[in-house]
Amino acid sequence: MAIVQNALYANVAQKVRHRVETQLENFTDIVPDLCMTVPSDTDIEEYDWMGAMPTVVEWLGDQTFSQIRSAGHTLRNRDWVNGIRLPKKKIDDGKTGYFDNLADRLAGTFRKHPSGLLLEMMAQLETIECFDGQPFFDTDHEFGDSGLQSNLVTVEIADIDNPTLSEIRGAVHAVLKNMLTYRNDRGELYTFPTAQPFEGVTIYCSLDDWELFNEAFASALKITIEGSLNGVTNNYTLVNPTIVPLIGQSSGYFDVYRSEGDAKPFVFQDRQKVRIGEKFVTDVLEKDIVIGGNARYAIGPMLWWLATRCKWAQAEEEGGGE
Repeated sequence: MAIVQNALYANVAQKVRHRVETQLENFTDIVPDLCMTVPSDTDIEEYDWMGAMPTVVEWLGDQTFSQIRSAGHTLRNRDWVNGIRLPKKKIDDGKTGYFDNLADRLAGTFRKHPSGLLLEMMAQLETIECFDGQPFFDTDHEFGDSGLQSNLVTVEIADIDNPTLSEIRGAVHAVLKNMLTYRNDRGELYTFPTAQPFEGVTIYCSLDDWELFNEAFASALKITIEGSLNGVTNNYTLVNPTIVPLIGQSSGYFDVYRSEGDAKPFVFQDRQKVRIGEKFVTDVLEKDIVIGGNARYAIGPMLWWLATRCKWAQAEEEGGGE
């Protein structure tokens, strides 16, 4: 009898485990949109590649290659675990129909977890340190020869509780124009000065402002910088930015994120993908079979120049000081 029951338990456990693993194979989340995925093979990864690459120069005389500036930035992986219990009594009585639901929900917790970590971090970006020792959103970023730079800006509007479409467009225009001036640790512009579309732009706003932002960017936004980028006129066009509403975010600010190819503002450090296993299948002193999983990874802030937070400020009424 025990052999038969153990075989039954093993069969149920294998089916539930397989269902969880299958559910983990295909899913989408916001992590790939905002995070560079960096493979990890140790507990702590060092990010010594934050400095800019030297520019190509004419070969005259001896070669004098310089090192990439190191920021001394590290990110430690974290351990994650979750699981479900399958009562053996339910298996004995043939009442296992809801096990599929448990398996799907367990897989769902693992699928959603990285995005949850990312959103949790995004809510604290004015206090979480970036690689330069400053908060990710800050007014005093400086690295090497970059000079002081800010990705935390304030825009005055007539009614702080009711931004207009033109004020939203004007604020995003100011943010993107400012982002075009960011310089690396060699004092060089991050963005190559040329006429091009502004691609890979995502705006995170409050749920209350979501419809306004969508309406504000129903048409393209032109951004022109004259004479400030290498002495030439540069025209950029923002078309159909991705607008994402965040439940719980206040209406007092919005965040603009950019991606440039593989470069993204945050990092997803992938040490170990989710591994699923089972326990207590044949243990007569355990009432439940445990199906669980574990993973190792971390999410952290990285390239601040690909992000800017814009806060609304109440404009003073004309003559209000008299």
